[in-house]
Amino acid sequence: MVLTGALLIGLLVHSLLHGSVQRPAPQVPPAVRLDINRATHAQLRQLPGVGWHVADALESYRSNHGPFATIDDLRRVAGMSAATLDRLRPWLTVSSESAATSSGPSEPPAPPFAITAPSSAGATASLGVIDLNTASAAELQGLPGIGPTLSQRIIEARTQRPFASVDDLRRVRGIGPKTLARLRPYAVVGPIQETKR
Repeated sequence: MVLTGALLIGLLVHSLLHGSVQRPAPQVPPAVRLDINRATHAQLRQLPGVGWHVADALESYRSNHGPFATIDDLRRVAGMSAATLDRLRPWLTVSSESAATSSGPSEPPAPPFAITAPSSAGATASLGVIDLNTASAAELQGLPGIGPTLSQRIIEARTQRPFASVDDLRRVRGIGPKTLARLRPYAVVGPIQETKR
């Protein structure tokens, strides 16, 4: 009996370590929510479970039918299942300005991200999206997986050559594909400032 229990535990541990049993994904609330009426194709593709076809369908629906009034309107998009919508809901927002049509003078467009209020998720939730070329060490340390050492390496790398895209973080020793994927929703690269010499 003890041998059978030990064998079952051993098989379970082996399965977990080698991927034959799927581990539950960590439920981390997003620090930023994407406005579905302003999001670009590339931004839509960064949402969990959104591939080329769904992003194309979202853009097509938006251009043919106008802005979404609520997140639930996404169910009208071809390929958007209830399960996919439930998975996307924490990542999305619809701003009142983007859903309403304005007849007055146009103002500069707002960014497609809305910063959520600080929560128990930690510093990341209070930071929202940060510019990698201008963020302080403390701001960088609020990003998931970035501590004092990596924040210093990021600052050194951007001092040598400013980041042209978020993917340039791969130049930084210690940032691999998995860390980059965790950082992508929270990081942007603004216009590169020319320095006078």
